[in-house]
Amino acid sequence: MNRAALFLRVASSLLLLCVAAGSAVAQTDLEKLFKNAQFASATLSPNGKYLATTANINGRFHLAVVEIETGAAKNLAGYEAVDIYQINWISDERIVFNIIDREEKQNSSYSGLHSIDREGSRLTNLGRPMDGGPATIGWTGKPYHMEIAGIVRSDPDSIIALGHFYNRDVLPYRIESTTGRRKEIAYNVNGLPRGFVFDAKSQLRVVVTANAIESELTIWHADQTGQEWKKLSTHSRLDPKFTALAFDADNTTMLVSAPTAEGRLGIYKYDFVNNKPGELLAADKSVDVGSGLVFGPDTKKIARRENADRATPNHLARQGSPVCKPASTRPTPAWSMSFIRATPEPHC
Repeated sequence: MNRAALFLRVASSLLLLCVAAGSAVAQTDLEKLFKNAQFASATLSPNGKYLATTANINGRFHLAVVEIETGAAKNLAGYEAVDIYQINWISDERIVFNIIDREEKQNSSYSGLHSIDREGSRLTNLGRPMDGGPATIGWTGKPYHMEIAGIVRSDPDSIIALGHFYNRDVLPYRIESTTGRRKEIAYNVNGLPRGFVFDAKSQLRVVVTANAIESELTIWHADQTGQEWKKLSTHSRLDPKFTALAFDADNTTMLVSAPTAEGRLGIYKYDFVNNKPGELLAADKSVDVGSGLVFGPDTKKIARRENADRATPNHLARQGSPVCKPASTRPTPAWSMSFIRATPEPHC
């Protein structure tokens, strides 16, 4: 099935789902339908057989799943007062999602992490105590927001999540997606926790802490065992030297964002020998390239999602090679996807 046919099948299925649920859909042109955010986001299951998406039903975004082969669509979850967003597959059978009020009529207590089976069963709230009540969980206060940070590769039923607290602390947890049972992930560094980076094996490798008056940030790095911690940098919060983004598939190469000579943010391999950003992997003179990395399932490609408000070419590069630019510089949409590391033969 070609991409156009696939798009039409999925879009038609979701449109029928919205109509069946009673949602008023005035625009029948599919391109305009997607442009107007009737369906805000979508992600394929690991096996590529199912598409999870948020569908606007009666003014609120619900979670729906479409079977690619048949086009059958199912509304899995939805709420009258809040919207579903940040959907992630943790296996071919289970999905994690967050909720938020886009209209901001409700308070932040509505924002939380949930999980559900692809067939619509075992809906679990992961954002509050589930195993015995608050007294048995061991929370340091209740987080006002939980977000997924990764999947535990050795256990497809578990996720890594970050809990955000009103005092600005951020704490990492390992959570069972079907029961909600959680355990705080331990680390041994000084300072107020503000951020974390995990490697491809779900091991905590970077912790970012702040001083008492929030004027400085310190970046700590751990070896692959997660036991030996080393301070990489302490810098002003307003003038960071670099930001740790992710680890490559080898669990040794750390990717960071840092200022380029042109004053924009670029993505670098970190040089642990000289303790600074090393080889530049991707940069653009017109936009910042500093976040939104997406790793391919075969670990041979890393894509970056960039925001752009002007005509910007897509880039394709491999490690050790200059960034390649296609001849066309046609305008991109509000976001675009481009590769910063690829297989040995880049398509330039």
